Formats: sequence, C-alpha cells, structure tokens
Amino acid sequence: MNQRRSRFQRRKSPNFETIGLQYDKLEKLLVETIPDHLTDWNNSENWNGSKFAGLTAATQENEGLAPEVTDAVLNALGEAVQHPGLPVQVVACVHTYIGLLRQSQGEYLCAVQSLMKALWLETSSFHPEGGAQIGLTLHRLAVAYRKNGNNKQAISLLDKAMQIYTGCGFANDHQFFSHALEEKQFAKEHLEDRERRCHSTTTLCLKSLPSILEENKANGQGSSFSLC
Repeated sequence: MNQRRSRFQRRKSPNFETIGLQYDKLEKLLVETIPDHLTDWNNSENWNGSKFAGLTAATQENEGLAPEVTDAVLNALGEAVQHPGLPVQVVACVHTYIGLLRQSQGEYLCAVQSLMKALWLETSSFHPEGGAQIGLTLHRLAVAYRKNGNNKQAISLLDKAMQIYTGCGFANDHQFFSHALEEKQFAKEHLEDRERRCHSTTTLCLKSLPSILEENKANGQGSSFSLC
C-alpha cells in the first residue's frame, strides 16, 4: 500500500515550545538582565520591573500571555533595544524575544525582521563559543519564514542550523536537532504540495489552450484583443 501522505494527511506542525518562547528567560531578561545594565531604567515610563515579576507563573496559569501583557512587554523591549548602554549580546537577546512575541501574535514578517537583526548581531559580534546560539536563532528564523509561507528559505536555514548543531556536538536525538528535522520535513511537504498544485493548474491550462485558441479564431477575436 502506498505510504505517501496526501495533502489531506499532512503531519501536524512541530511543537514550537521546544525552541520558542521561554517565559522564565523572558522574565529574567526583563526583571534582572536589562535593569542590571541600565541603572536609570526604572525611570522609564514603559518600565516597572516589578510588574514583570511573576510573568512565568502567570503564563502557566493562563496558557500564555494576555494580549495587554504582551503589548506591555513589547513596548518595554522596544525601548530597551534602543538604549546604547546594553551589551551586544543582550541587544541580540532582546531582538530575539521581540521576534518570538511577534510570532506568537501571528505577525510572521515582523518576527522575521527581528530575528534577522538578532542573527546579524550574533554572527558579527559573538565569540566562537556562541555557535549553538547562532544555530538556535537560525532555527527560530526558519520557523518564522515557514509560517510566513517561505518554505524554501525555511529549509535552507534549517539545514544550516542542523549543521551548526552537529558541529556543537548535538546528537540527532537532541531536542533542537530533532525539532529542526521535523520542521524541515513539514516545510518540504508543504513545498512539494504547492509545486504539485501549481503543476496541475499549469497542465490544465495548457490542455485547454488549443480549444480556447480555436474558439477565439472562430469568433474572430484574435486580432481585436487588447494587450495589457
């Protein structure tokens, strides 16, 4: 029996929690990391470290951030990322979490843009030991591209991420590597399905073309057609 999946039997999207928003790390970034580097931060109108304390517990109770909390976090991160006092690694982390939050809102193009900024900072500034972080950012960026409809770019980025994971000594059953492999297969199935549908449509049009031309010729429409 043919085991190939049809477009109606596609696998489910891989669980993004493996590499997605880590609320405990986001809380630490907001409550500890950024204030440690910016001594005047508590004077910011968007900033009140105490209101972000307990963020992790709140997400566990509500299965995610409430929309108004997400907006407050994005406003705070957006202000922090413009501050010249933050180290490059922290700025990259802020861009990463802006991207992941945008992705949670379904704003995939915005997520791609923020994760690209994080990747640029990581690749141009990080110490060689930061390879695993670069692989993870490539991985997250690939998911954002895939959700935005660019499966081909997603596959390319996932290949690079898995190459980095291998170079860092991650086994094939490591959660990052196995998730990247699932994402690649998912993106590949969508890409192949789209190509099949495009091919079917083109074939149908080409089959219909002779009869359309004959009909137009019979009706004398060929010479009067206006080119666009």
